Amino acid sequence: MRLLGIITNRDLRFTPVAEWATTKVDEMMTPMPLITGHAGISREEATLLLRKHKRERLPLVDDEGRLVGLITVKDFVKGEQFPKASYDADGRLLVGAAIGYFGDAWERATTLVEAGVDVLVADTAHGNVRMLLEMVERLKTDPATKHVQVIGGNVATREGAQAFVDAGADAVKVGVGPGSICTTRVVTGVGVPQVTAVYEASLATKPAGVPLIADGGMKHSGEIARSPTPRTATSRPRSPPTTRSSPRASRARWPTAARSRRSPTSSSAASTRRCSTSVPARCRSCRRRGASCGSPRPRCPSHTRTACR
Repeated sequence: MRLLGIITNRDLRFTPVAEWATTKVDEMMTPMPLITGHAGISREEATLLLRKHKRERLPLVDDEGRLVGLITVKDFVKGEQFPKASYDADGRLLVGAAIGYFGDAWERATTLVEAGVDVLVADTAHGNVRMLLEMVERLKTDPATKHVQVIGGNVATREGAQAFVDAGADAVKVGVGPGSICTTRVVTGVGVPQVTAVYEASLATKPAGVPLIADGGMKHSGEIARSPTPRTATSRPRSPPTTRSSPRASRARWPTAARSRRSPTSSSAASTRRCSTSVPARCRSCRRRGASCGSPRPRCPSHTRTACR
């Protein structure tokens, strides 16, 4: 199509929103002649044109004046910010699209392939299911789609990764509820620590030479290894009381002993309990400063409440 003009946000900025529906494009656009570049212009030449004329967009036209492309300042800025971005042979960003396996999933996949998509991602929260595996296998065997790379996921086990390898996936995506912000974790309460999932999946993908992708959903680095097990289902070992002779250490105690002293029904049991805590030297039953008192509590009259707690 022949280039007639260009309309940007700057052209719309001074037009009330209420008038947009009744205003024609040719009434608001900047018409030809414009600052343009020829098809096949180099990066350096395009940069000089934009800098010289203080423009943010550079339309590219052929010898007949037809529009063949558009270069913006953002292209250069993003290229500098992300130098490792993936580009195709023509210098364009690679394009990927997600597909499922219900309804019109096959029609969506074939339409995307016809539009020039580079990667198809067969992506569900739990990828190790029969219908999704069949979709991946069909994409990699159909003559119209087998040239497009297919990523399968998500999985968190060796068996799931092996299933996608056998189906012909070009890569396997790992991650089932790996982080606190992952929807799978929030909605279903299901999750596998990512470090475990990656290790298990690698046992299947590495021998086959299939790349493995660790999916996101994590906000903090600690979520890489943290288990999603509820805190109420875990046990924490009880630490024994310290035997140091400092005043702070002398207050250490077993929780059960503290409850026994305060409970009148368990006074007999408490009377025969031996104090295993280091106490001050004023205790008459202790021969060395800082030694543990081995006497039954009734024979240790110099023990204070603070020392025996």
